[in-house]
Amino acid sequence: MRFGKWIPSACVVLFAAGLGCSPSASNVPFTEAPKAAPTRVSVELAPVSRSDISATIAVVGSLVAQRESIIVSEVDGVVAAIGASKQQSATSTISDPRLTEASRINIGVQVSKGDVLVMLDPTEYQLKLQSAQARLTTAEKELANLYAWRRDEEVRRSQAAREEAAAQVELAEAELKRAHELIEQGAMVQATVDQRQTTLKTAKAALARAEAELALAQAGPTEEEIAVGMAAIEQARVEVARAEWELSRTQIRAPYDGVVTERFVDEGDSVTAMPRV
Repeated sequence: MRFGKWIPSACVVLFAAGLGCSPSASNVPFTEAPKAAPTRVSVELAPVSRSDISATIAVVGSLVAQRESIIVSEVDGVVAAIGASKQQSATSTISDPRLTEASRINIGVQVSKGDVLVMLDPTEYQLKLQSAQARLTTAEKELANLYAWRRDEEVRRSQAAREEAAAQVELAEAELKRAHELIEQGAMVQATVDQRQTTLKTAKAALARAEAELALAQAGPTEEEIAVGMAAIEQARVEVARAEWELSRTQIRAPYDGVVTERFVDEGDSVTAMPRV
């Protein structure tokens, strides 16, 4: 009975394989088909990644710069030095005599905006700036002196001078009066009287001058005098600004990032001011 139970199971397996079976054919010998040998395939593993795929096309054309400028000097002068290339700028200045021609800015050298291309001799423009600054200092002091008339000590000094002049007038009047009395008595000559009259006139003139100075000290400078002083200061400031601008233009700088394509000057050459192109 145990054997009979296993027969149906064996038939199901053989049917599924497509061979079939029956109880009457149980004595037919079974031959198994030969198995094919497995084929080995080499597989190379690689991690998944993302990258750009580029394609190159060979063409013939011409390169044209987006913009091109001719850099000129805005002031007159003599070329003192040619700017250093980027390889030298970190360790040397453009006036360093150790710079060789190969290290200076030349054709094909790449420069950045603000790099010094050429430096002119700045001596003349430094002197102009110093002179303009001196004129500005003088104008500021002159205006300060005008305002100084408002000081209390100046008013007191003028008041004292007026009082002294007034006392001299009183003394001269008294002496002249005494001279007239003496001449009536015949004790003094007319020449002495005339001399004392002249002394009185001089004393009165000194009193008038002292009164005018006192009035000026009390009133201070006029609006016209202040306006003239301020105008002188403004003019001097403009001269200083102009001198500073000229001095800054002795260093000719690159207006934007680019490459030097031509060079027209060398050290010792004279250049003339020209507007930027």
